[in-house]
Amino acid sequence: MNGNSTFQERSVKSLSKSAMSSQLSSEVASQLDLSVIRYSRVVEDHRVLSHAFNIVPDQDTVLSITSSGDNVLNLLLERPKKIVAIDMSHAQTSILELKLTAIRHLSYHDFLVLIGEVAATGDEREAVFQTMKHHLPPQAKVFWEDRVDTIREGVATSGRLQKYLIKMMRDQLSETVGDQVMDSMFSAQSVEEQRQIFQSMPQDKVEAIVRALCDKNNALKGRSPAQQKYLSDISQDFIADTLLTGFNRVSSEVSLKDNFYFNWICVGERGYNPESRPEFAPPYLREENFLALRGLVARVDVHTTSLEDYLSLPDIPLFNKINLSDMFEYMSAENTERFFSLLSDNMAVGARVAYWNLILHRLPQKCPSLQHLSQLSKELHKKDRLFFYSEVCVIEKTN
Repeated sequence: MNGNSTFQERSVKSLSKSAMSSQLSSEVASQLDLSVIRYSRVVEDHRVLSHAFNIVPDQDTVLSITSSGDNVLNLLLERPKKIVAIDMSHAQTSILELKLTAIRHLSYHDFLVLIGEVAATGDEREAVFQTMKHHLPPQAKVFWEDRVDTIREGVATSGRLQKYLIKMMRDQLSETVGDQVMDSMFSAQSVEEQRQIFQSMPQDKVEAIVRALCDKNNALKGRSPAQQKYLSDISQDFIADTLLTGFNRVSSEVSLKDNFYFNWICVGERGYNPESRPEFAPPYLREENFLALRGLVARVDVHTTSLEDYLSLPDIPLFNKINLSDMFEYMSAENTERFFSLLSDNMAVGARVAYWNLILHRLPQKCPSLQHLSQLSKELHKKDRLFFYSEVCVIEKTN
């Protein structure tokens, strides 16, 4: 009797999850070209995730949106029992598969050459790729064999968003503020000195650059219309003011001495080299962590599917820590609530979810098992080393 009851409960739960997934589906998947590399770098501070999660080594099971794989690999260095990396885009999955395979089979230097993180010729990058491509999973192998030009040009700068940021931020700051001034801000010895350098810049011109970055028409060069669907009713001034507030906060209040995210966006290759300046590289790109990563990559499971579909599968693990990037920016308020309910079914008690809100304010409102840790969220937002987001959100399952 008890066995039948348990089976029935599981069957009902599985059917419920399946029905909810069919209601949800992925709102943006059908409207995007999923063969396009949208993100070749993560623009979400891994330190926010690290502080929000406090991963228990060899015990926690982590779910993470893949994106370019950066934060999957940064979190992997904290030695969770397992990381499940999910992305609906085969392009994004293929970037992570390329990195995982390269970590397994290449030297540290060749790894950096392959993914375009150090200076190299196109011939050098292609030569490294040819030595390791037979180790790639079949779908990823086909993907990269069809995109050898991307390997040659440098995977790290191949993302649609990264190309946009280089054109709209890095190039414009170089022309308007000057390389010497920008470099001096990143080499400042204190936040006070950094603030003084920033305030000496022509503020009207810096503001114009940030406002141009988030202009809705310009932004279509970095993001697709589907990714801006729910911003149509929000004023351009509000969006620009939000990003400008973030830009001023990072420039004036957050130490830039190890802010590799902001450094790459504003300065780029002049100040960025993982081999010679590891302080301006994320943890997974630092030589000191390379061998540790090699011993951990088997703990990563990569799936190309939507989160909604994955979470509706039977027999998936209960997750302790979940990184959702900024996914709710592309989801209606109604579907956000449905998704949180689906997510809660796959979380252990005490599990945490972390994500960023860009402009839209998305929190669980109708899922009583999920509690917003507002104070921790505010503290982490103040420390966030990127300027795009209006808030960091940390949610905990309480029962």
